[in-house]
Amino acid sequence: MGFFSSSYVTTVATNASRVVDDNMIVPSTKQGAIAGLFDKTNSNQLVENILEHVINGLGVKTEAMYNYAKKSYTYGLPSSKLFTTADGQSVVMGVIKNTISTVAIKDYYHFGAINYLHLGWKTIVSNYGYNSITNELPTLTTAHAGCLTYLKDMVVVVRESAVASIDKESLEQWGISPAAGKTNKRTALNSILQGAVLTAHVKIDPRATSEHILVTFVWDVPVKTIEGKVTKIINGKEEIITPGVEITTLVAHEESIQIPIAGYLSTDDYFHVRYSVNGLDGYWLYKLGTGTYPEIETIFTADSTSLGSFFPIAYFKNGDGPDMMDKDETAAKYKTTKRLLKYLGMDYQAAIDEIAKNPDISKVEQALLCFGVPPDTTEHVDRKYLFDFFSKMYLASGGISIDPGWELGDITNKGNSGGGDHTIEDTPEEVALKQLLKLQENPFKTLA
Repeated sequence: MGFFSSSYVTTVATNASRVVDDNMIVPSTKQGAIAGLFDKTNSNQLVENILEHVINGLGVKTEAMYNYAKKSYTYGLPSSKLFTTADGQSVVMGVIKNTISTVAIKDYYHFGAINYLHLGWKTIVSNYGYNSITNELPTLTTAHAGCLTYLKDMVVVVRESAVASIDKESLEQWGISPAAGKTNKRTALNSILQGAVLTAHVKIDPRATSEHILVTFVWDVPVKTIEGKVTKIINGKEEIITPGVEITTLVAHEESIQIPIAGYLSTDDYFHVRYSVNGLDGYWLYKLGTGTYPEIETIFTADSTSLGSFFPIAYFKNGDGPDMMDKDETAAKYKTTKRLLKYLGMDYQAAIDEIAKNPDISKVEQALLCFGVPPDTTEHVDRKYLFDFFSKMYLASGGISIDPGWELGDITNKGNSGGGDHTIEDTPEEVALKQLLKLQENPFKTLA
């Protein structure tokens, strides 16, 4: 399957469970305050207890674990590279400008599974000289003795049995409807009204033997007749009494051709571009891996956008058939993972033993522990991180920049968010510092 294809799906079961719920994680400042309040040996130990719990808290431990993983962990740190279907637009347009026209203007750009209507447009432009301004097919006009031949419609015909296996993007309509242009029976519309034309562009045909694109075109053939003509047989010869009037009648004709789709595999990825040159639309299609344009082939192998750094993932089972990670306790991956989890106070071997008790463990590809932020969190710091993270992903994908007033990872910025009347609250570190200052002023004051 290609980068962004989704035709064939391997059904799997994924189960994600919280190791520790939020309500079980007591802030270090609260732990230290409670310990200090119940310390009967010295009433001045409250501040020291809070500081000690902060220093030895989960936050500091995870930072130490991160630093270890960065330097010595077998699996290292997770990758944060971002690839999107928008990557490489400038490279592809550069190829089009160099090979087709230097004044080509991009209308749309898509990367992914083959889109059948785009293939249809490209074919009628290449094979029949389709003119997007007049909606005419000049090659067919010539074949029909000069009778103007127009595109009436173009639909994708799909076998009923094949619907489930076809990528949805293969059946999408990008741009105006093929049934929006002028014909001998249809009035020309401006671009705005053309965009409002909605037609069914996919037909599921139980009688079809293969997928194809059905292109329907129409033209008028002039047929001449004479009305009012009067003749009479005189001396055995037909004589014209009244010449009559010659009338030309246009007789509408309609035919269809099929463009085969066979050979365009759903496992391949294609670059689709519609461009215009002097007002005329052109269609460009290129399969990744063809090798014709080396600069395009390297689009998804070049350095990509990084979304930051992430905490390491600890594996208890990682694709080694029925074996757990303790199959070889002398292996670096076992020893470094064991040390990694020691920073969190976890017994790596005990965790492996418990997971291995699952009767279906041989069918499990991976069992792992990772850090994550729940999408439905109510915590301010978590929400801010999620907003920062997805904002950066959106911008890296070509979205419009809206400055929220902070940077990704900067959780100390306060004030107005720049997005309305929402105010950024103090971070846990700042709250702890304020409490410590209060306690130094009055160690017996109740924490706010």
